[in-house]
Amino acid sequence: MRQVGLIADETTQMKFVVWAKNTDSLPTLEEGVTYDIASAVTNEYEGKYSISLNKASSVTEPEEAVEPTDGSVRATATLVGLDDGSGLIKRCPHTDCTRVVQNGRCSEHGNVDGEFDLRLKAILDDGSRAVRALFDVEMTQAVSGVSLDDAVEMASEALDPSVVEAELRELLIGRTYDVRGPIIGEYLLVNEVEQTSYSAENPGLSDAALAEAVTQRQPAKRVFGAELNMATHSFTRPEDQDDDRAPKFTLLPSGEASNRVLVVGALIETSDVGSDSEFWKGRVMAGSEVVNVYAGEYQPEAAGVLRSAEPPAYVAVVGKIHQYETDSGVMVSIQPEHISTVDSEIRDSWVAESINALRRTVSSNSS
Repeated sequence: MRQVGLIADETTQMKFVVWAKNTDSLPTLEEGVTYDIASAVTNEYEGKYSISLNKASSVTEPEEAVEPTDGSVRATATLVGLDDGSGLIKRCPHTDCTRVVQNGRCSEHGNVDGEFDLRLKAILDDGSRAVRALFDVEMTQAVSGVSLDDAVEMASEALDPSVVEAELRELLIGRTYDVRGPIIGEYLLVNEVEQTSYSAENPGLSDAALAEAVTQRQPAKRVFGAELNMATHSFTRPEDQDDDRAPKFTLLPSGEASNRVLVVGALIETSDVGSDSEFWKGRVMAGSEVVNVYAGEYQPEAAGVLRSAEPPAYVAVVGKIHQYETDSGVMVSIQPEHISTVDSEIRDSWVAESINALRRTVSSNSS
């Protein structure tokens, strides 16, 4: 390759490559300059388009410039998870190298003394789809209030950098955000963020431009306690019958299938119901009915929240639906992936979102 970069017109951005062989007559493309490009080769890979310039291509500068799009997409969704690699990290100090240092090593430069950085690799979810979003150090501080200096101090005091990620989970999960930014690779790169409440006017994650950032993670359905307690049938999709790791779905009364849920309500009671080891139970009033939440050694973070909680308190719970047999029949609970304390405004926002989600489902099923 002789040159690689991004080009854009008023509608979109895409990658370009100028190959080195026999392209001496082509100019080096400069940032901010408008070009007419002819006889370029178009390429497509997994739905992503690009162009290549070779010896048959021509490049000229037109009289009129175009106003290129910055590629920004607007989305509104709830932050329901943080991927590994979030929080306080170290990057390679070499010029133009931004690789994350693992165990004191850069994959290109070997052993290095890394420089601290702060980021979020977040999962944003609107109940219908989930996308990956990347927050750099500036946006991480904007959304959480935690600065890089704060994070370094927290890690130093605890002698453990993982406390930073745990703190960010508690501060962010369950909250709804309005974000803007371009799609870079498989991430929505956030360059504007504002906490908001649910509204039917919000764009959600419906923009087609978000397709490249959509993750295979199952979205978290917004459901009330009454719906969950009636969801006593689970199943695996026929095409996944031979896959032991295939997701298990629960049939909701609305007719929807759910693998993951988001519930926000009042935690009214906690208790350690374990015999040989700690196994915590929480009772969450989610709408008009209580939902049981259980966390043990395989959910240490959630168990810690239930252990230290002082009911009553509003909480956001992200997790999987779990059914179990009793003498009274099939009972339903949530196996939490995360529990965080929230305020009444977030709870009210979730109620509005859950009502609208149920209305859309009922309307769709009846039409």
